[in-house]
Amino acid sequence: DVITIDMPFSLRLDRIPDISLIAAIMSGPILLVGISDQQEWIHFTINPNNLDRTVIPTPKPLEFVSHGIKLVPMFQAHHHRYHSYFFIKDANVKSGF
Repeated sequence: DVITIDMPFSLRLDRIPDISLIAAIMSGPILLVGISDQQEWIHFTINPNNLDRTVIPTPKPLEFVSHGIKLVPMFQAHHHRYHSYFFIKDANVKSGF
């Protein structure tokens, strides 16, 4: 007997309740973190209704790139400096941060 389970993960933003400009990037239930030594907030301009256009998958499973920042599951980033939350500017809104 073989049981096959298909669990497609979709990209989504998980916003902080009180500050809608700050969000984590999730792939299904998995938190994606940005590998970076940068000490300031990382700013992304993203269309929240179509994350697939700016959060691009790499050939590796659960690895993405957005705005030159590699995004990986948090459980794979334990030997790196990383960011869990990002300033998110909606690409559909014509205003600054």
